[in-house]
Amino acid sequence: MNGRECNPQRCKNCGFCGGINNNDRCKNIQLQQNFESKLIVGMSQIAGWGLFANEDIKKDCLIGEYKGELINDNIVNKRDRFKDLEGSTYMFKLDDEYTVDSRRMGNTLRYANHSKKNSNSYTKIVFSGGHRKIGLFAKRNIKKGEEILFDYDGQGI
Repeated sequence: MNGRECNPQRCKNCGFCGGINNNDRCKNIQLQQNFESKLIVGMSQIAGWGLFANEDIKKDCLIGEYKGELINDNIVNKRDRFKDLEGSTYMFKLDDEYTVDSRRMGNTLRYANHSKKNSNSYTKIVFSGGHRKIGLFAKRNIKKGEEILFDYDGQGI
């Protein structure tokens, strides 16, 4: 992704188009198109439930968007009690004003577990459809059946 937002009507002429997971999709508007790699949720050897690739995913390809409820810091402080009570959180700091909380309204990406040493994906906040969004991308080639892991340090709250 090059940091700018494309116009879908002009995409095929913009020069930034490329393939992803054997599909021709513009790398700049993958989040606008709600692209998500084929993923499944299953039991993890790391912690409880985990997210697994259900297809091979190439390095730097979009795995999907981390979705959830957009909340401000006042609500974050109230909900942070769950982190203390349950030992887990599904909140991800989007910017200085907002956080994405996927506990109640999230998608399957909330099941991606943490690994500092063995992470195979990374997050990047991108501008898409006029809004900031959290994209999860493959750090390296990921094989079908492999658990999706990223380093939470500095990512979530």
